[in-house]
Amino acid sequence: MTRSGRLAGLLRERGDLDGAAQALRDRADAGDEAAAWRLVALLRERGDIDGLRARIDAGNWWAIAGLTSLLEERGDLDGAAQVLRDRAATGDRWATLRLAALLYEHGDLDGVTQVLRTEADGGDRAAGRWLAALLEERGAAAT
Repeated sequence: MTRSGRLAGLLRERGDLDGAAQALRDRADAGDEAAAWRLVALLRERGDIDGLRARIDAGNWWAIAGLTSLLEERGDLDGAAQVLRDRAATGDRWATLRLAALLYEHGDLDGVTQVLRTEADGGDRAAGRWLAALLEERGAAAT
């Protein structure tokens, strides 16, 4: 663990979560992936939606998972889906597949079908297989 990582841990133990977040942010901004992950975990634990959005803007992909899971926990499925849609629109394959999974988990079969069809039409074989299985499942449920 780096010095700043130890400092963040000590600050956190003393209850200085803002100081811990700043120490982690400084390291994350310098390219420390472990600090970036720990910062997202701290922001998520604190429920800091704005902080997680700032980390997404800084290019931290863990923040996408942190924010969407926090929003989903809070019952804001539309918010979680919108975060994923925004990232998917930039070509983020993980966000696209997570969006499809979120929609599926919450019963939006039309939504997941649309997401998967777009990806399959773009040449994504995994999305095509998932789409075929979903359409087969939907067909079986209709009969």
